[in-house]
Amino acid sequence: MLRPGPTTIVTRYECNPVHLAAISPDGNHLATAVKTGCSGSRVVVRKLCCQSSGDPVIATIPIPTLAGSSSSGLSALAWSPDSRLLLASHNECGSIVVLSPIDHPDWRCTIEQGSAGLAASLWFPDSRHVLSIADFSLRLDVWSLTTQSSIERIEYAKSPTNHSGPAVVASAVPTVAFSNTRQSLAVIRRR
Repeated sequence: MLRPGPTTIVTRYECNPVHLAAISPDGNHLATAVKTGCSGSRVVVRKLCCQSSGDPVIATIPIPTLAGSSSSGLSALAWSPDSRLLLASHNECGSIVVLSPIDHPDWRCTIEQGSAGLAASLWFPDSRHVLSIADFSLRLDVWSLTTQSSIERIEYAKSPTNHSGPAVVASAVPTVAFSNTRQSLAVIRRR
């Protein structure tokens, strides 16, 4: 019987409570976030379809907590639609870290929302852009991982709720959606 609460993954070396988990869209990898005390969190990526008896851990990536944060760790984990990149957001700190645990475990891209804060983040269908929604519906930013900059800003986006795709928050009314062709983005704004 499954009970609510933290899950524990036990390996021969450690026993840590997992507070977030995400399976890649292709079903081959499991990412888990483990709180590591005051120093932040650690993301562990495991291969799910291991045929050998070897260690299924592909990458263990530390994510430090920014100064002044009192949170229990990361807010969300989300795989990109192509299953190659992993988004780890820390809403309290207003930061998003994009990782490439399969191809380049040492690579990372950090997106800082600054004083606007972070309410939600999600992937674009092309897996090379990240959408971030600031606290208090101040703005919505589209970040390019190839140019490493914000390429579009929409002011006064409606508060985040359910999104089409791997989203960070859920509710009944979608405020951000992609077209069926994945070429267009619709955003509800407040006036």
